[in-house]
Amino acid sequence: MQQSLHISLCVFFTESVASVTLGHQPSFSCVPIQQEETELSHLAPFCTHKMAIVDRPFSLSHDLELLERAIKRTNALLVVLDPLMAVLGQSIDSSRDQAIREVFTPLAQLAERTGCAILIIRHLTKGTSDNALYRGAGSIGIIAAARTGLLVAQDPSDENKRILATTKNNLSQRATNLSY
Repeated sequence: MQQSLHISLCVFFTESVASVTLGHQPSFSCVPIQQEETELSHLAPFCTHKMAIVDRPFSLSHDLELLERAIKRTNALLVVLDPLMAVLGQSIDSSRDQAIREVFTPLAQLAERTGCAILIIRHLTKGTSDNALYRGAGSIGIIAAARTGLLVAQDPSDENKRILATTKNNLSQRATNLSY
């Protein structure tokens, strides 16, 4: 039952984020924070309520109070931080576990207070580790602070498919991989 619920939540959030990235209105309130200009930059229309509160790049180390107000104002159920390294803030050394925890502890408290899920998009390094937990950019403290880690990768048997795999899960048994 727990594994089934976890798979359902993963699918729900994956489909919800996918709908936002495709420019569709999600079926719930979402606060996407995207800092980089990419093919996903059409998230901007969904960010206007948040982006209007800062006239500079968003920073987790300075703007948590503003983020909390945006979550409460929109009754958001999900915040998407994409990519993490762009929203950490200039004063945060992403390779230092203590610096990461100084940002993530208040972020986790914000999520608890508001009941809002936080989805963090983190890029992989060019490293060659077979353990996906060590392939994310920045400190191992980033994945250590997360309750669940998901990885999207190319299917080795079909270059047109992707695999969504659970790399970490503190909430239930590890879910089976999804292919799409």
